[in-house]
Amino acid sequence: MTCKHYINVLFLTVFCYLQAQNPYNIPLQNKLWKLKQATISGQTYTYIENPNDGPTLQFTSDKIRGNAGCNAYHSSYTVDENTIKINYPLATKMACENLRLSETTYFNLLTQHLVYFISDDRNQLVLSNNTGDRLDFESKFEREFTPPVKTKTEDVSSSQHTYVWKKNRKGKRYRVKVKKSSHKSIKSKKTKTKDTKTKDTKAKNKKTKDTKAKDTKTKDTKAKDTKTKDTKAKDTKAKDTKAKPAPTNKKVPNQNKKK
Repeated sequence: MTCKHYINVLFLTVFCYLQAQNPYNIPLQNKLWKLKQATISGQTYTYIENPNDGPTLQFTSDKIRGNAGCNAYHSSYTVDENTIKINYPLATKMACENLRLSETTYFNLLTQHLVYFISDDRNQLVLSNNTGDRLDFESKFEREFTPPVKTKTEDVSSSQHTYVWKKNRKGKRYRVKVKKSSHKSIKSKKTKTKDTKTKDTKAKNKKTKDTKAKDTKTKDTKAKDTKTKDTKAKDTKAKDTKAKPAPTNKKVPNQNKKK
């Protein structure tokens, strides 16, 4: 016996063992059960008008999970023919108010030795005990995965898609499937943004050139003003020199001398 045959036999034995342990819980799985009505110690709690406010219940092969109206919970369970035994669940500890059915009473009934009944269409589930307390669930949502079927139209439309590289926040690149028309529109938008950027840069360059020309003009006018001031100063100095008389070296005779 080869290794592959041994693995196949082992897998089949494990699968048969699990089916023998829980042969009746298959209709319970792959559904989201919502509480429609609860009858506990003679008092009824209805959630027909607003079913989203009531507790929920989901089954796997050996575990359950759901929401008790406010807190999420999970636990394990066992099935024996048409009876079910659920262990006391572990739940979150959020403070909740204005609940129709308290979570403790719901858990206390859920963890008793219950008998379950499923309707023929597998959309109604009833959990009841010996004293007449019961929980009525309904489900309209299956959790089974059905892979999509490819059609000819999808194959034809696949030629109308392209892949575009993008970057995430960390800078890593990844491919995204995009329609060609949208890809063209993205390209046109990019070109438009580039054109606007070039126009803006050209306008900025023109402004800088104009400001530089204005600065050079102001510098030239300042230089001319300084030159005119210098020439005026020179002219005033020359006039002053002409107006002053030239000094004479002739000696004036002293009339007080004795003859």
